[in-house]
Amino acid sequence: MRRVLVVDDSALVRRVVERVLHDEGHEVVTAADGREGLERVHERVPDLILVDLVMPHLDGVGFCAALRELANARHVPVVLMSARAGGLGPTTLARCGALDAIAKPFAPEALRAVVSRALRVAVNGAVLAAAPPTGEALEPCRPQDSFEVARDADLAARRIAEIAVGVLRARGSELAVAVLADGIRRDVREPVLEQLGRVFRQADGGNEGPCLEGRLGEVALGDVLQILEQQRQTGRLTITSGTRAIEAWLRDGLLDVATSRGVAPEFLLGRYLVQDGALERAELETLLRQRAGIRPLLGTQLVRLGYVTREELHAALVRQTSELLYEALRWRSGRFAFERGATPPQAAEARLGLPVAAVLLEGLRRVDEWRLIEEQIRDFEDVLEPLPHVVGRLPPDALGDEDRRVLAAVDGVRTVREIVTAVGGGSFEVCSVLFRLLTGGLVRRRLPSIEPPAP
Repeated sequence: MRRVLVVDDSALVRRVVERVLHDEGHEVVTAADGREGLERVHERVPDLILVDLVMPHLDGVGFCAALRELANARHVPVVLMSARAGGLGPTTLARCGALDAIAKPFAPEALRAVVSRALRVAVNGAVLAAAPPTGEALEPCRPQDSFEVARDADLAARRIAEIAVGVLRARGSELAVAVLADGIRRDVREPVLEQLGRVFRQADGGNEGPCLEGRLGEVALGDVLQILEQQRQTGRLTITSGTRAIEAWLRDGLLDVATSRGVAPEFLLGRYLVQDGALERAELETLLRQRAGIRPLLGTQLVRLGYVTREELHAALVRQTSELLYEALRWRSGRFAFERGATPPQAAEARLGLPVAAVLLEGLRRVDEWRLIEEQIRDFEDVLEPLPHVVGRLPPDALGDEDRRVLAAVDGVRTVREIVTAVGGGSFEVCSVLFRLLTGGLVRRRLPSIEPPAP
């Protein structure tokens, strides 16, 4: 068993990586930033370190520099992780002394391959990890808890341990619930365990209705999805924020389909069918007009009518379901509720079987990128205008087709929201291009005009 340290400020990324590597038989230790990562190295030197580049307190570059100052850890192989493709070039690898790199989001197979290769190189002697210091590390101290907090935290730790042990036993591994619960109680942050404990306690009460519910601000949606995946639950997860609602149907912990109410039109199934070339926009609009006032246009009926193939419908549903979950992961307030139940006809027909981990990895990458985008695009009602004198000086091949298409929609009159509609894409993709155009100085926010004073 090899010890792998995962340093990333995203709790969901840490948990996803931890689960994948645990399944490979590795011991995994996690840290939320570079400073905490160095503390874990001091406690016991790992065989491999996976570290994110962008983190608070101490980023990946600073962590690697500090690591190389430690005599017994400077030869530990390091793999960089980054959501920014430009941050993983040879220069960054050399600067950090890293052995390899992987771009987020990554598939479990890619992660396993990178880790296996890095450990193989270390064993073969290209990178030699020093022996870890002797002696056991002291258990970190915890503040004194109230009785209710401690009871909820203990309950949550035990319930999570029961879930994990059940999964492990199904795979032929044996681990005592008490031992695992003690580790969870020690390492998982107190507020998370307290909230999960309240949720589990309510679920244990046998009340009718949702068996798992709470506020998005108190429990992260990604954590909820991972619990449902680990428990292999079947039922409906409803996520609401104001007038918006997204329903995700799960079967044995896999996502079968997601539907929505009150969200932007870009999440309607028709957009994905048109973008994929399965339908012409004019065809779709005609079909929608014909069905106006009768019932929503269903993908299965499009298949029966011969407008799209089952494969085309499946691809569009995968995109729609994934992007609805990406959108819900962005919501900073609202509620979630999970109800066990049989799979409805719509989910049974779709039966997408999407792994939660894959959806979460891409969703987290988008959430991180949205934070950068919002530094430039603060309001969807902002009006953007082009700067022709700057655009005119660009070489002919400086802009890609997508950049030119979005730039053509920027006219000094349309708002960001109207630009997204005019382009016909998703807000994430269009705003990513607008972000590049803004930071490149090709467009700018139109300044409000100042009316001259009345005579």
